[in-house]
Amino acid sequence: PHPHPQAGSSMKGTDHTLRRRIHEFKLTQGDYSGAANTLQTLRIDNSSPHYTFSPADECGVFVTCAECYLEDDDAVAAEGSLSRASSVVDDVDPDKDWGVMLRYRSVVARVLDQGRKFVPAANAYYELSQTANGRVEEDELMQLLGKAVTCAVLARAGTLRTKILGLVVGDDRLGGLDLVEGFRGHSKISGKMFRREIIRPEDMSEFVKSLAPHQNVRVGEGMTVVDRAVMEHNLVAVGRVYGKIRLSDLGRLLNVSEEKALAVACKMISGGALQGSVDEVDGILTLGEDGEDEGGVRDTMARLGQCAVATEALMAE
Repeated sequence: PHPHPQAGSSMKGTDHTLRRRIHEFKLTQGDYSGAANTLQTLRIDNSSPHYTFSPADECGVFVTCAECYLEDDDAVAAEGSLSRASSVVDDVDPDKDWGVMLRYRSVVARVLDQGRKFVPAANAYYELSQTANGRVEEDELMQLLGKAVTCAVLARAGTLRTKILGLVVGDDRLGGLDLVEGFRGHSKISGKMFRREIIRPEDMSEFVKSLAPHQNVRVGEGMTVVDRAVMEHNLVAVGRVYGKIRLSDLGRLLNVSEEKALAVACKMISGGALQGSVDEVDGILTLGEDGEDEGGVRDTMARLGQCAVATEALMAE
């Protein structure tokens, strides 16, 4: 005999309740990935009228899974859960279910950050930091602004980074980060980078203390993420002062070896982040305009919409 439909519905409801309880228990044990794995096994097919998921419920389940994976620094698994949340997020009512939408947008920013896609991550954090209507506490908004600055500073040199730096430097709240634990010194560093001034190692000491492990890993040539960001920035800054410079002098100016300065300069030139040429025979770097019009940067603060920056950034990364 076939089971009664109501019995199937009851069993499904019991199964959901049990899995959620297991999920909650694993959270108390600090087993975040295990908790996410349990939650992801929920049946969300809406085949029974007695136990259905709204788009917000379904999105919330996968956002929760992504949040759990991020607690274990598993960006790959988090991105998989985020992809499943993204498949239904367009059906979520942003006014009625704004809490789910905020969590979704926060996970998007964190996944981009963990994946070291710093320009779109900075923009995502910055948009979140502007959340209005009292839906997010002011101290949390400042934390989000601080994270936006962190990602903007860590981003690869170029026009896209200059645009997002323009947004954060032009924000009236930036100076307030000096009073926020973990973000002291962020306003100074972002300001110097936006003005394209040379950054010294001592300038970065406070900033480096605030970095998460994935933001300070080694990325090649013996440099960390922040080393590379500062090196690329300083090469652009040097180009605004010197038309030509010997590679030996460049190394001393940047406090690195001549070989490392040459390697980074060549990569930036080939990638279009720096205009110039290298004469390896005579050991001279000839620098041209970096293509980042200063007046245009200032205009960015006033007229560049967040959507334009986000779209360009995502396409570039």
